[in-house]
Formats: sequence, structure tokens, C-alpha cells
Amino acid sequence: MKNRLFLTLGGAIIIFLSIFVYLNDISPFFELSQNIENINYKLNNKYPSDKLLFVAVDEKSVNSFGRWPWKRSILAEGLKKLSTAKAVLLDMTFSEGSGKQEDKSLSNALFSLNNVVCGFFLRNKANEKLDAKRKAILSYSALSKIDTKKVLLSEASYAEASILPILQACTLNACFSTFPDKDGLFRRYPLGFVYDGLVYPSLGVQGLRLFLNKDLTLTGDSSSLTGKISDYKIKTDRSGFIRLNYYKPDRYNIVSFSDLIKGRVDTTEILDKIVIVGITEAGISDIRSTPIGAIPGPLLHYTFLSNMLAHHNLIEKKWITVLAIFMIGFIPIILSFYSRKILNRIFVNLTFGLIFTITAICLYKYNNIWIDFFFPLATLVLELFFCEAILFKQQEKESLFVKEAFSAYVSPVLLKKLSSNPDQLRLGGEGKELSVLFCDIRDFTTISEALESQELVHMLKELFNPLTKIIQDNEGYLDKYIGDAIMAFFNAPLDVENHAEYACKAALDMIKAVKSEELKSKIDIGFDLNIGVGINTGDCVVGNTGAHNRFNYTAIGDSVNLSSRLESLNKQYNTSILISEFTYENIKDKFLARKIESVFVKGKTKEVLVYELMEDTPLNRKIKNLFEKAVASGLKKDFEFCYEETGDKVSKIFIERFK
Repeated sequence: MKNRLFLTLGGAIIIFLSIFVYLNDISPFFELSQNIENINYKLNNKYPSDKLLFVAVDEKSVNSFGRWPWKRSILAEGLKKLSTAKAVLLDMTFSEGSGKQEDKSLSNALFSLNNVVCGFFLRNKANEKLDAKRKAILSYSALSKIDTKKVLLSEASYAEASILPILQACTLNACFSTFPDKDGLFRRYPLGFVYDGLVYPSLGVQGLRLFLNKDLTLTGDSSSLTGKISDYKIKTDRSGFIRLNYYKPDRYNIVSFSDLIKGRVDTTEILDKIVIVGITEAGISDIRSTPIGAIPGPLLHYTFLSNMLAHHNLIEKKWITVLAIFMIGFIPIILSFYSRKILNRIFVNLTFGLIFTITAICLYKYNNIWIDFFFPLATLVLELFFCEAILFKQQEKESLFVKEAFSAYVSPVLLKKLSSNPDQLRLGGEGKELSVLFCDIRDFTTISEALESQELVHMLKELFNPLTKIIQDNEGYLDKYIGDAIMAFFNAPLDVENHAEYACKAALDMIKAVKSEELKSKIDIGFDLNIGVGINTGDCVVGNTGAHNRFNYTAIGDSVNLSSRLESLNKQYNTSILISEFTYENIKDKFLARKIESVFVKGKTKEVLVYELMEDTPLNRKIKNLFEKAVASGLKKDFEFCYEETGDKVSKIFIERFK
């Protein structure tokens, strides 16, 4: 009970710590989780929306028109080619003049298009503030229906925008600032920013507004914001950032500005599309590190717009991950209660972890649902190590307990098996087939009366030492010493195959040991020592019995009583070892045993067939054959013949019955 409580409390602490770390993006776990989950993007086989085109100022363009910045008339000439586009997004700003004529050519081109969203970026530090005229023009592009007090969008103090003539020519303006995660990778796209008390949409959001000719509405709660433009929903976190669902880099629709200006781009590729114009040439472009590698910054806007238009936007609900952490985290704890085998527990835990991971990846790939699988899996692993460490200590404690409790009762080999597998010891009682052995010293009352107490104790010690060793060497469990008697059983606490055979072998070895010259030399009491042994095989209740504060591993039941009765019957038949018919059925092909007769034993309502277990010698085989013939004939002369030929004491008992 204490272990279960400790496992539950410890496991709960790990789970709640994992949830806390996850919800608060604590380093370095946050960065580790993000990097591991980047595997999702490699499995994304979706294609971006066909309503998008990226016109890149690339190496080819620079080779054609020189290094950036170009004359603005060149850029103006290319932009005029985009008149059939529905929206043109400029991922660039023109914050400095380039000559009156050059600036005018670009502003005229932008004004004639009437579909251009110009970019500006925000910063928290700058040498000078934006002048009032440009600030006023920017304000026309702000989201007027949104109260900045009700949202937690990022806020900036300074803005850098294009010069006034160009700014006036733009249809709308938008912020193209983006921020990386703590590990430096760009995974999220901003809904917008707060500047000078107004909410300015990001370049992608503004482009979507222009493309759909619909305004953005924004609602929020304690954990997220939801923007809506026409039928398109933008679900972000509380700070207004949405996770981007990147595509494979070679699937973005990109054309060179050089090809555009030279008329090599089919007009159908531009018609009614959102065209993003940005820079990719090495050394002058804003290269961004992302989960799919380093890509030009304009592709962040492209990815966001495609996610929206193709309905590839990710559904990211943190409560799902929190629930997964909680549920998966308790799996090792529950298994530790019901499974005792470590390999089974590890297999089930890893299976659950694998199923969860595959489920999370499939939900991303086919349903655009993003589940953070790192933290649930990390929690599972931590719980697994925690539970296994506790169970290991518990097993170590149980092994020590078993070793201390059973060291005097079982063989070292059996004790080693039991210590390494204490779960096989079932305390509290279980039904099990056992072979039970009772051994008793013959004429013990006479012997005890003739000896001093110290001599009697010495005799019992010298006798029980070899007998106990024989029992243990034959995989038996020494249950108890009962005065001059020994009780032992086989097939518990550990399973012993062919336990009846082990019991019979132990009995024969015990008889030999008592008759050995070695033992006689140790016990010189003036009496010949003899023992009687009874063995029965049957169902017993074995386990921990007695009071709650006293350990007593024993076997009880009718089968135990029968073995005790058989041991007593040896006196009646002048035999050394008697076994029941139930034991005989298990050993009849392995040992020499002769059928005596069926007897009523105290406590039994039916007769039990009794056999004498004998050492396999030529004389004993002769006794067996002659005696069983006599039993079959029932004639006194046959018993007399057996006695005369072999001196069989059992035959003499049967002869006396004829008087």
C-alpha cells in the first residue's frame, strides 16, 4: 500500500512538472521538443496553394541588372507586369530617396497597379521617429475594429517605412517583421503588431484582406485569438502567433524577376493571384532559419498565405498535449500495480508511446492537428525510470526478506531462484499441488527417557543436519521441525517439475543417511536409530498463515494430514517409507514400490491405497514380486513363502492376520 501511494504521488509530481515546463516553454526542454518535432515537416507531402507566386530578386536577376539596390525604374518596369494579379506584396521597404525621377517612376508604377501592399518593419530602438505625415498614411492600413487593450499582440515603439512618395502610392501597408523562437528558428507567423496605439496586420494578413476584399475581425479568450477574414479563420496563440505549416522547399512557386521583366513568365501564372516580391540573392536577402532549413524571408509570408488559402493551417490546442501528458504519464504507474514482469511493463509502455507518436504524426499529416509529442513521451520515459527504480528497490527488499526468511528452509540453488524472482512467492495462500513428506524418529520416547537433555539435543542436531540437507538438495522446502519429526514439501514456494520424484528420492536418501556408518559414529547413544517417512501428493493451500506480525510459510489441507497418517502407518507395517496411491501414480515408472493394501486413514471417508517405497535392489525386487503374488492369491502359504525366502517383515504382519 505504501509503495502504491509513493508511486502515485511521485508519478503525479513528475506529470505536473512536465505540464508546467511545457506550458511555460522552459529551456532547454522547449528547444529540444521543437527540434524533435521538426520531423513532422519532413513528412508533409502537401503542395502550396496555386493562388500564390513568388517573384524573386535572385542571382539571375542580379546578373542581369546589377547588385541590389537597383534603379527604382527597373523595379517599376517589372512591377507593371503584375497588373493582372489580385494582390502584390512587397517584402521590401524604400526608406531612403533614390533621386526624384527614380522615386517617381516607382511611385507611379505602384499607383497604377492599385493592388500593392507595401512593407514596413517595426523596431524597439531607432535613432529617429517616423514623421507625422508617414505615420498618418500608415494609420489608414491599421485594423480599426480591434481594441488594443483586449489583445496581447507584440508592441513596438518605432517604425521604418518607405519615403513619402512611395508610401502614398501603395494601396495598403503592412508590417513584415517576424520573430524566431528561442532556439533561433522561425516557426510562427504574427497576426499583427501594435504601433502607436494601433494594430497593424502582418504582410500576409494584409495581403489576404486585399485578395479577399474583406476586413479582419478578431476575438480572443485567455489562451488564444481567432481572426476571421471572410470564411478563413486564423487561430493563433494569445500573443497573436500561428504555427506555420511549411512545405518542401522545391514545391514553392518561384520565378525570377529577370524572367518577369523580360516577359518569360506566362501571364496565367500571374492572373488573379497573390504575388510576393522579395529578395533571395545571397548577401542581400533576409535568410531565415526554419525547421526545413534556411529559406528566404518572403517564403514565411508565402507559407502563411498558402496555409490559409489551401486550408493547411495547423490546429494547435495545448490542452490536447496537456491531456496526453496526464494520461500517458499514468500508464507506467498503473502497470506497476498490475504487472510484475519488467519486460512486460517495458513492452507495454513502449507500445503506448509508439502508438501515441504515430497517432500524433498522422493527425498532423492528414488532419493538420499539431500535438506536441515530445513532452508526453518524455513524461512516459521519466515515469518509466521512476517506477522501475522504485520497483527495483522493492524487489531488492523482497529478495532480502525472502533470503532471510527462507535461507534455513530451502537449498542455496532454490534460494537463489527465489531471491531473483520474489514475485513467484505468493503470500496469503494459494491452491497448489504439493508432495508433502513427514519424517519421524522411531521409539523416540524410549530414547528421550534414556538420554540427558543435552545428549538428546545433540542427537537431534546431528540427525536433522543431514536429513535437512537431503531435503534441500532435492529442491524441497523444510516447513518445520515438530519435536522428533520433520515436515517438508516439494513444488513450493517455487515450481518444481516432477516434485513427487524429488520427494521419493529424498526419502530414500534419508533412510540411507540414518543407516550410514558416518552418522552412527556421530550419534553413539546405545540405540539403533530408525525413521519412518510418509509421502502424499495432492492439492494443498500453501502460503503465509498465522498472525499478521509473524511470518509462517507453510502448507495446510487434507493432503498434508494424509502424509502424516502414512508416516504413522509405518509402525503398523514395519516399513520405513509409505506413499499414497496419488504419489505412486507420479513415480511408478521411476522407483521401486510395492502395493501394500487399501486402508482407512483417520480423517478420510474413503480407503487409500498404500505403497511401500523401496530401494531398488535385487532382494527388494524379489520381495516385491513374492509379496504381490501373495496379496493376489490371498493365501497364507504364499505370505509364509515370501517371509521364509526374504525375511520380509510386512509378510510377517499379514501371516499373523491368519491366526
